[in-house]
Amino acid sequence: METTETKRSVAGTRKPEQSEKGTRPTGERPGDTTHTPADKQPGSMTPHADKPTGERPGDTTHTPADKQPGSMTPHADKPTGERPGDTTHAPADRPTDAQPTARPDTPEAGTGAQTDTSAQETANRTPAACGDAADRPKRPKRPNPGGGEVPQDTPWALITGAGTGIGRRYAEQLADRGYNLVLAGLAPEHIVRAADELRVSHPSLDIRTLAIDLAREEASDELFAWVRSQGIGVDVLINNAGIFSFCDLLATPDRRIARIILLHDLTATLNCRHFAADMVRRGRGGYILNMSSFSLWMPFPGLSLYSASKAYLRSFSVAFAREVREHGIRVTAVCPAGVATDLYGLPPRWQRIGLRLGVLISAESCARRGLRALFRGRRCIVPDWWNRIWIPLCKLLPTGALRPLRRHTMKFQK
Repeated sequence: METTETKRSVAGTRKPEQSEKGTRPTGERPGDTTHTPADKQPGSMTPHADKPTGERPGDTTHTPADKQPGSMTPHADKPTGERPGDTTHAPADRPTDAQPTARPDTPEAGTGAQTDTSAQETANRTPAACGDAADRPKRPKRPNPGGGEVPQDTPWALITGAGTGIGRRYAEQLADRGYNLVLAGLAPEHIVRAADELRVSHPSLDIRTLAIDLAREEASDELFAWVRSQGIGVDVLINNAGIFSFCDLLATPDRRIARIILLHDLTATLNCRHFAADMVRRGRGGYILNMSSFSLWMPFPGLSLYSASKAYLRSFSVAFAREVREHGIRVTAVCPAGVATDLYGLPPRWQRIGLRLGVLISAESCARRGLRALFRGRRCIVPDWWNRIWIPLCKLLPTGALRPLRRHTMKFQK
């Protein structure tokens, strides 16, 4: 009995000695905190703050204030692991009503951290993210009248000989389609009047005018340079300017011969070259319309120069259309017969009679059918169906049949 009691007393006296040794592991099971000092609670032996401590989130029982979760954060750009809003046992230098520490990727973060992370985020963002569609300035659909640089997506049409006749009707119908216009012509009063009337009927369009003599060698270069100086990219070119000559070649002055050939052939050809090259450079394609004539199939006496120059224009247009088709450019030659305009010098009364008889067509009808053929990609068109029938008949018509008609028309030659 004494031996048993002695052993129990010895065991009872040794327990306090073993528990007082703080440097040796106690061998106790995880989670057993019986007779364990507060500084040996699980998670307290954390020599580095960046290592997990194993303590339960939110458990601050017997934990010093300087050991609270999230307090050992030497750098502001490292997450602290602290719960937002948990201010239990917060240090004195952190008021309890302070906002939670903001993460570096939020706007409330410190200046230094925000600068570093913003630079890194900007480098990592894709081009699409750096230029959001909502932040990009939108291009105006139409420029303000008066000149200056023009947005590249604005459609423009250039019409030569646009002051009167067929050219004027081309301008009106292209304006109805939404094209801004460049009106070029010899008579300033005609193109200015046409531009003023178009601005009234189409106030949203930009309409510009250029008075220029196109029957010169340097005319095409000057026209193209002026258009480029305005910042305009031409999408539709209408070579409409022309000189009608009903006179025997022997009676025609040299200067008039030169002007007809320069205007109908050289200027129109160079215009096609300059503006088609610009269309290719911009990669947008385009449309070119050249005004030829039905007289190329019927070389009537007195029209030798006029019909020959128009025959060149038709032949050139058909071949040129094949050359530039792969670039998305469409070229059309319009070959009307008689048109009720002042070009032929007919008085208004004779023009009305010709319209009623079907010998003449109106300038509006000619322009409408010409544009329709252009936008459909046709290379050559005769606007009036009546004259289409005469094309094969003209080849069969003997020259002697034209002599009586020639004697009758001699008085109209000029």
